[in-house]
Amino acid sequence: MTDNELRLVWTAAARKGWPFGSLVQTLILTGQRRTEVGDMGWSELKDRGLWTIPGSRTKNGAEHDVPLSLAAQDILSRAPRIAGSQFVFTTSGVRPISGYSQAKERLDALMLLIARQEAGEDGAAATVAPWCLHDMRRTAASGMARMGTPVHVIEAVLNHRSGAISGVAAIYNRHSYLPEKRHAVEAWASHVMGLVGEPAAEQRGRNEELR
Repeated sequence: MTDNELRLVWTAAARKGWPFGSLVQTLILTGQRRTEVGDMGWSELKDRGLWTIPGSRTKNGAEHDVPLSLAAQDILSRAPRIAGSQFVFTTSGVRPISGYSQAKERLDALMLLIARQEAGEDGAAATVAPWCLHDMRRTAASGMARMGTPVHVIEAVLNHRSGAISGVAAIYNRHSYLPEKRHAVEAWASHVMGLVGEPAAEQRGRNEELR
């Protein structure tokens, strides 16, 4: 997605709020797969800055440590907890969020409304390009690459086991790249926050302390 398209998605998601809007924002910031984010469990958030996806929930079967940017931490910290529920994104408390198609249709309608409002007198001609939730993952990867993040770090963020680190290198290279991944997702989050005109979560915290 272009920066402007990403800004529009984020803005609509922010208006929509929890759970689907918050889920979309988390997809944007983490670059993880829809089911991995949608089925996120509270027990996987072992500390405030790290999300560990068990191998039973990843595509390649490998446990995956996802550093959470300050912006992502801020979103998750505001997620309501349903008593007795293990899921972060849920409406029933019994199972993870569902109804993606209908929720995305409503988000698309909200995006179009925002685009028309922003266009002013030319609003009737405003359109929203087709997109899917997986585009958030592609956009995060492309954005990190554009900012100069090495390919092997991007693949580590995405939990890919092919491409830049494969074959013999994959066997002998056991470095988790956690510091590098954390730097990459934080830089990406700063870029996204800049697009939507929001201060970084760290700055918001300082502002709240001054009130």
